[in-house]
Amino acid sequence: MVDNQSTTMGVVAALLVIFVAGAFCQVLTTPDLRITPSVRRLLVGVGNKQVLDCFITTSQPGSPSDLKWEVPSSTVTYLRMTKTDNKLTYHHYLTIDSFTSDYVGIYKCKYEQMETAITLVTIEEHKTENEFVFGNKSVTLECTLDFTDSSTQGTFHEWLKENSSLSLLKKPERFNDLKNGTLIITDPTRADSGPYVARYNVSGVDLKTYDCEVVYRASPLVLDMSRSKNIVKGDDLRLECLVKGYPRTNVTWKKNDIDMKVDLMHVSMEDLNGFKNAVLLISSVTYEDEGVYTCVAKVPTDEKTTKSIIVRVKDPLQWLWPIIGILCELIALTLIIFTCGKIKKDDSITKPADEREGLLRQGSARNREHDKHA
Repeated sequence: MVDNQSTTMGVVAALLVIFVAGAFCQVLTTPDLRITPSVRRLLVGVGNKQVLDCFITTSQPGSPSDLKWEVPSSTVTYLRMTKTDNKLTYHHYLTIDSFTSDYVGIYKCKYEQMETAITLVTIEEHKTENEFVFGNKSVTLECTLDFTDSSTQGTFHEWLKENSSLSLLKKPERFNDLKNGTLIITDPTRADSGPYVARYNVSGVDLKTYDCEVVYRASPLVLDMSRSKNIVKGDDLRLECLVKGYPRTNVTWKKNDIDMKVDLMHVSMEDLNGFKNAVLLISSVTYEDEGVYTCVAKVPTDEKTTKSIIVRVKDPLQWLWPIIGILCELIALTLIIFTCGKIKKDDSITKPADEREGLLRQGSARNREHDKHA
């Protein structure tokens, strides 16, 4: 009787282990279907671009075409597949270039028997943007929101610049936040240009804040560079083109008024402060790298600003020539001192003999004079 009970309990335990293991394996192998942004309701400003990414990660091969969007309006979509850690990830991107009220609704993404969804809600932004003009005493930026969905409400919270508090900016007292979506900048400079964000606290959606971007534009200005730069043959050359302005433009480089191109073996370029190709790098410079280098920052209106620097390539042994010159001068000076000392010594040897000869002549003359008188 006891043996039967033990056998029964063992069978039950084994079945339980198999069930748990199967459930665990099913969890591991079940595809994960998601949408990013990972919210149920999303506020989208009128005129803004919105991209939705529906993706699924699975260890079992499947068909990307099974990943489908069901949308209320015509949109642009495309598929892409990536593979990491032996798992396949299928992406189906949906792009709305300019959001309007026509795109409001529920967007569903399906894969086989699975389904997930996101609801897009429109919001109207009323913005006042501006552009830097030298000499202006102040500039005003503004963004207020009109919530078209009655279930969604919002209140202004704060102004930010590039996700940083205005209190962290240079001379923060120049930035006057009126706490109603209006920002006044006194004595603005070109460095103040860039994207500003009016952040609102909102209710009725998953994301509890909404950022309204307001751009303060400024045409690019290349800051002064050194007139010239000396570099030793074989060293690496680094030239930086410091630019202020927004939107940030691409920088191009010229050598002796000829456009430069990237050569991975010798010439390369890097970004600086958000400006593309603002750093010029030349490895192991040669005498052929001498010349006038010019950085150019241009805007779409073909307006441009430039600065130039003269690069001179020096002989790596150039430091030795002054030392050799000093050594030659020391050797010449030593020879002169030695020669003068020898001449002086010779004079001291011959002078006593000349004096003795002169005394003998004087003595002979006195003797002859004495004989005459006698």
